[in-house]
Amino acid sequence: MHIRNLNDEFAEAMARDGHTKIFQNLDGGRDEEYERPGQAEDDDIYEWIRKLYRDSRGAELPGMVNPSVLESMFRQQTVAWKPIASQYIGKVARAVDDFNHAIFDKLIGDEGIRDHLMARLREQNQEAVKRAGDELASLLQCERGGILQTVNHYFAETLANIRQERTLRRLEAMGFRDGNYFCLDQVVGAVHLSNEDQAVEDIHDILKAYYKVARKRFTDNVVLQVAERHLLGANGPVKTLSPEFVMNLEDSELEHIAGESYVTSSMRNDLASRVDRFQKALQIAKSASI
Repeated sequence: MHIRNLNDEFAEAMARDGHTKIFQNLDGGRDEEYERPGQAEDDDIYEWIRKLYRDSRGAELPGMVNPSVLESMFRQQTVAWKPIASQYIGKVARAVDDFNHAIFDKLIGDEGIRDHLMARLREQNQEAVKRAGDELASLLQCERGGILQTVNHYFAETLANIRQERTLRRLEAMGFRDGNYFCLDQVVGAVHLSNEDQAVEDIHDILKAYYKVARKRFTDNVVLQVAERHLLGANGPVKTLSPEFVMNLEDSELEHIAGESYVTSSMRNDLASRVDRFQKALQIAKSASI
């Protein structure tokens, strides 16, 4: 239950705070799906894209988009992914640790054994958390450090729909409607944009369509490949204590975990010695008819 709640919180945080710039709708307004409180009203994503596009122009032809520009913009747009995901993994690790403490307190009455066992498991649990951190770093590198790629049909469909809608909006702005006679020159004039404006719009639409696909993919992968595999899976802290774990312990380790302390052992030996003396005294008393 706690992990499911944390998963939902993580997905909401990624959707709300995962992006640096707020994407826009086709009418020029902010897309409500990416709105968040406290974002500056004058923080225009188109101005940001235009500046980066101009600053990064190189050997490509005018109006063409350099793929490295999109990669750089995507990395800047996803800066918040690492702290959000790291905070989520930290919360999952603490939830697992709290669960283990509660279970151990309930099931292991001997405080000494409980403390020794938890100390013995602490190293394995720390290794599991480290593996989770390494897996998260690998996912971040794949999503933010490499090339942009996807085989998800949603990306292509979304991009095609946005481009079609943009064309229709421009035609409607010029007064064109279904069934009306029109001039081809006017249609071309309504649809045509300058090379830079066309590039800026294309970058925005590609970045927006790809970002949504990548965000959902990354969110699922963090939950499944990091939290579930390394913290809740077979080698994670929840399932570290098992019959196999106990069977693989050395005799010295078992003695350290469950063996008697020196004080307890001394008291037991003293009591055993007293019992032995009392039994001998009883036998002597019986033989003497006392």
